Amino acid sequence: MAVKIDLPPNAADGNEPLLLDANASFSIVVPQGAGHLWTERYAQKKQAFNPLPIGTKSTTHGGFYLVQEQNFRDIGGGFFEWDRLYANVPTSWEDTGQFAFNYTQRRTVITIGGENPGIETFETSKSLQVSAKITHSYQIGYPNTAAATSLADPIISAGVFVNAGTTVRPQEVEIYMGNIYVIKTYALLQGFYA
Repeated sequence: MAVKIDLPPNAADGNEPLLLDANASFSIVVPQGAGHLWTERYAQKKQAFNPLPIGTKSTTHGGFYLVQEQNFRDIGGGFFEWDRLYANVPTSWEDTGQFAFNYTQRRTVITIGGENPGIETFETSKSLQVSAKITHSYQIGYPNTAAATSLADPIISAGVFVNAGTTVRPQEVEIYMGNIYVIKTYALLQGFYA
């Protein structure tokens, strides 16, 4: 355990957070999207501490945002030290997977002549295992998109060609870190006839 005497001379009265090490730790969390983390180590008087709001920009690492304050340690003399964990917003990246594409097949039957001429529509639930491209994109704050919440299976007329690139399931939105969200979009790699 460190003690207050080990703090740099610019620690002053300890009422403001003192940056001890801007590069205390570095790691890569999403290699495909160049997602990185920096840990900055601080010290301060315990009674003067106020948490920094999640999403605050780092003043030492451009393009990085606070996702967590952690590892609080007493260092004596009324002081403690802790780490601020900062993450950047990764770039978009893609991978692939197999998914069940659920859809409703609509068939229209036209009867000419006979006792009951007319038009009838039949709907059948279908499920097809498909290969899909998964796009992972990131942004600060929750995305307010209808696609992220739409859960309805598409209705596709029988015999129609479903193009590659068609969305095979609703977008998924998850917290990546702090207030950075990842949006996953799933699209067909190959088309097929319904």
